[in-house]
Amino acid sequence: MVRMSDILKKVEQRKLEGNKRPQEPDNAHQENTPAGATPSVTPASSQPPSREDPRTAHSRQSEPMNFKHGLRISRPVLDRTSGMSNEEAIHLYIKVIEFVKNLYNKIKNNISPIEDDKEVPLFMEQFADQQLLNNDNIVGLISLPSEKDYIYNHAINVAIISIEVGIGMGYKKPELVDLGSAALLGDIGMVKYTDIYNQARPLSEEEKEQIKNHTSVSFEVIEKFKNINPRIATIAYQLHERQDGSGYPCGLKGDSIDEFVKIISVADIYDALSHPRAYREAIEPYQALNSVIKAKEILGPRGVRAFIERLCCPYPIGCYVKLSSGEKGMVIGRNIGEAFKPIVEIIYNVNKDGSEMTRIIDLKKAPTVYIKDYLTKSELKDLMY
Repeated sequence: MVRMSDILKKVEQRKLEGNKRPQEPDNAHQENTPAGATPSVTPASSQPPSREDPRTAHSRQSEPMNFKHGLRISRPVLDRTSGMSNEEAIHLYIKVIEFVKNLYNKIKNNISPIEDDKEVPLFMEQFADQQLLNNDNIVGLISLPSEKDYIYNHAINVAIISIEVGIGMGYKKPELVDLGSAALLGDIGMVKYTDIYNQARPLSEEEKEQIKNHTSVSFEVIEKFKNINPRIATIAYQLHERQDGSGYPCGLKGDSIDEFVKIISVADIYDALSHPRAYREAIEPYQALNSVIKAKEILGPRGVRAFIERLCCPYPIGCYVKLSSGEKGMVIGRNIGEAFKPIVEIIYNVNKDGSEMTRIIDLKKAPTVYIKDYLTKSELKDLMY
């Protein structure tokens, strides 16, 4: 199983190899390069709590290295942003995972997380700053493999996706920080139900009813935090309410539900479907997107449009595709508002030493080339091994 620590080691190794690699002449690999392409060579519930207003009231808006195991750390087009590099983004991601793991474990063991909540908005501010720069290196993090207990990666991925949608809906930075914080902490009550949600099978109806209690636990935990917006406790309690009143714990409808809840719930659906669980495989991005589109009544047309534009579905960063030219590669960058024309890194050849010949093609600048389909499992296997 691929672990986050292994990724970090690979990143460090790549940096060392990059420092040793001699510079190629500017005209290297320029022959037969289609328009838009940049050639390169790279190495391989129970009853709700008694107090009602804070939780049920609607809150208004405030102003390649290695192909083994299917893992490949992409090399996004770094000159497209003045923000964090790929390596820096991965370091931040791992740092936040360790923070979330520590925080969740304290809650699970009834240890008071004294002032740990100060870190939450600080981390989310870093993400928001980078995502406002349209930094593909941050968005690409959601395609990284999960820890054995997926809940930590899932919390961070949902925060990243939610911030992206918030940007697409016009939120300002303070709102994005609160939105990301709510997404990161929203399911913190789930740590009390680890033995249930980590089952290597679908949950029984009895287990599903039991796990619904986590919204009350989340509210009670977050309400004690002193360094985050109190609105976040309300959001956590409402997180599984649905537009049509079919959600829980209170069956709220429409505008009675905080808009952040609607954004986070759709981000939650997409990320959950896009990653494997103990009892099922991950589904293709277009299938996950269909689930988002079906949820348009939850988020609304504006929110769904923002989701598609910002995540560049149905071809998000990290998915493997084949082009009309017959070439195969991985999506490594976005063209905001051009969901069908992302930036793709074409893999020519993977050598025995793990190095590969690649070139980057921006489909927005190559009008005669387009994505034909996703790679099948057999094609992906051939590409990776």
